[in-house]
Amino acid sequence: SVNSESNVLDDINVLKELESIKKNGIEIGISTSGPDQEKTINDLLIKNEKLNLFSFLHTTINIFDQSCISTALDWECESNEVICTSLTGASIFEVGEWVNPNNPCDMGSCLSNGEFIGLAIDCAPLGCNDPWCLPCDGEVVYLDNQCCPVCIQSEPLCTSYSGIEMYESGEWANPNDPCDFGFCGEDGFFSGVIIDCPEQMGMPCDGEWVLEDGACCSTCVENTNSDCGSISITLNNGWNMIGFACSENTNALVAFAAIQDKIVIAKDGVGNAYLPDWDFNGIGDLERGYGYLVKVSEEITNYNICD
Repeated sequence: SVNSESNVLDDINVLKELESIKKNGIEIGISTSGPDQEKTINDLLIKNEKLNLFSFLHTTINIFDQSCISTALDWECESNEVICTSLTGASIFEVGEWVNPNNPCDMGSCLSNGEFIGLAIDCAPLGCNDPWCLPCDGEVVYLDNQCCPVCIQSEPLCTSYSGIEMYESGEWANPNDPCDFGFCGEDGFFSGVIIDCPEQMGMPCDGEWVLEDGACCSTCVENTNSDCGSISITLNNGWNMIGFACSENTNALVAFAAIQDKIVIAKDGVGNAYLPDWDFNGIGDLERGYGYLVKVSEEITNYNICD
């Protein structure tokens, strides 16, 4: 223990004895007390640069005089030897687990032989537009004493009809459901598009409904091996709906030739008309797989449109 009036460190015999103790592997600390400790510590720093005897400093801080605090901190920085160096070049003065107070991603273990075993941390990228980034519907922030960023969720702007939340205005499509899309307005109102698929609407399919990748609705893949040409039907007086399932597309004049004297009008799905009394064929060919409206002036039995 020394103070400003002590001359103990000027005693050569004391210094030799302390040096002998140091060589035997014993760490030596020194304690300061009394008034004017700042000067005492500064003197110790100068002596210790040459002697390299003391590893620790203990000082008593007077509540009325705290000038020695900054000097004591200088002692710790100057007197301690660097044992390890981190992967980022930071100096480490103690053996054991270590974390850089200014960089929580810089951490590892300092071994007594001076070897530093660093811990490599790969933080997953958040909120960028690259395909390898993790999505963040909110704000990417770095929290105190935390190495990797975190995503702080924000309030959704819109919600789709299927319950999917949106955080930006504009056109939107559900990546997992091509039938789920619409527009998210800045006012939080979602305008969704409702699609009526033929299969769900109960439309007939002479074959198999097939849903292709990326498509919203299934399409009908017709069974080309089916033979509907032998089916005969009855046309009631008035309007009838018939399907054309013959093996080839056929001109309306040919398809309706057998009953044209009884046909008032025939229409396709978009309103094109066949009017035999006026010798007018706006339909053209009847197409396989499509339906047609036919109005007749009397009942017709056993009618086969493919004959």
